[in-house]
Amino acid sequence: MTTGHRHLALLFASEDEVRHALQVADGNSRVQVVRPLKIKRSSTQVAAAKPVPPYTTTPISGSTWQGWLTVIPDPTTVHVLVSNLIGRYGQQVSAMGEDAGAVATINAGGFLDINGMGNGGQATGALVSNGRYLQGPDGELVIGFTANGTLVAGHFTLQVMHQIGVEQAVSWRGPILVANGVGQITEGDGGWGYGPRTVIGQRADGTVLWLTIDGRELGSIGASMLEAQQVMLREGAVTAVALDGGASTVLWEAGKGIVNEPCSPYGQRYVPDAFAVIPRKTVAISAATR
Repeated sequence: MTTGHRHLALLFASEDEVRHALQVADGNSRVQVVRPLKIKRSSTQVAAAKPVPPYTTTPISGSTWQGWLTVIPDPTTVHVLVSNLIGRYGQQVSAMGEDAGAVATINAGGFLDINGMGNGGQATGALVSNGRYLQGPDGELVIGFTANGTLVAGHFTLQVMHQIGVEQAVSWRGPILVANGVGQITEGDGGWGYGPRTVIGQRADGTVLWLTIDGRELGSIGASMLEAQQVMLREGAVTAVALDGGASTVLWEAGKGIVNEPCSPYGQRYVPDAFAVIPRKTVAISAATR
């Protein structure tokens, strides 16, 4: 029911059984308001004392899945990229990364995708890139960063987004997996079954975590939301939220290309936005040439 093949559920269960299963799944997650994180130690101060790479990516796996954990020490280097044809057509995550001079990118927010045939051109909910508000939240879950690199997630109004200083944001259904250091799925597996996952999180010191999990493949069926939550808690996340997954899940790195195995038979999908790591010097150069 969470994929583009919803009709298959009715081959195995009645409409009443499917409806009951979805109601149970909705009750599996007790989402709290995510308080703005007070970063204990500035990652930029750490970098000044001892140079560190802008990110590291390592393989990670579970009983039914293979994936990658990307660790980004400086949260202020994480930006939202937007398709160059937003409103009309999406762009592949790799192309957005290359255009922006990013060193790594993942897919991010949701988009209008009727019958799985959307072209990624119409983002749903909030869309904010480098302080530029392209769309308001429209009641959808907002996932983004404030000016000081704090990851925030919640059903914010446009006024609240301005008040807390959101400068990068997308929207997706979530769910929020970790709020204020506490796992939010307390019963069941989260209600989304097993599949490809893209998750973003943050540790108390500001370090950003990306979790990219392959799914719908022989070598990697995929992970449940509960398993994704457990990985984020194990990695020390105090905030974590699921981004768009499924066929949209992709991790790209400069010089390496696509790191994971997108489950779409066509490769990368065209999407409206992406999260990217753009080192500070690169951001300054890009801004100066505009």
